[in-house]
Amino acid sequence: MDNQESNTNFGVSCQQSNTNVEYSPISDQPSNTPRRSDQVIYAVIHGGQIIAPNACFSADDDKHNVMIILMKNEQEGGRMRLFVDGVMIYQVAITRRKTQGHVELCIDRKTVEFFYDLNQAPLKFFFRTKIDGGGGSEIYEEASKWVEGYYTLLILGAA
Repeated sequence: MDNQESNTNFGVSCQQSNTNVEYSPISDQPSNTPRRSDQVIYAVIHGGQIIAPNACFSADDDKHNVMIILMKNEQEGGRMRLFVDGVMIYQVAITRRKTQGHVELCIDRKTVEFFYDLNQAPLKFFFRTKIDGGGGSEIYEEASKWVEGYYTLLILGAA
């Protein structure tokens, strides 16, 4: 079932954690630049779980509870599971050679790109949703400003 979406509900509920939510400064348009995300959540890894409450996948989206579970197995490497509001929507095998990846998911009837990087602390989980009406990663407006056509959420997990 590696690299496939799953709608299996394991009944996992999100709990409160020592998680800080930081909203980047408000601007005219959401951004996907490397230096700034629209929402950044700093989460503490506890028992292999990273819990990010109040996560948004777009500017007008409802808030969601995101939980990422990292399971280690000495022989096989491990697994990573992604839950949104208690429903597992993605899982993947993690090996020593495969600690980064990218997949497109469907969340709230929107295509959300999910990138993960488990190489070093803090662990990085990046979600990118195309803004409706946006022409791509960059569009040119009459006001002669470059604006990005994506809403971004970055979850950073550290011990």
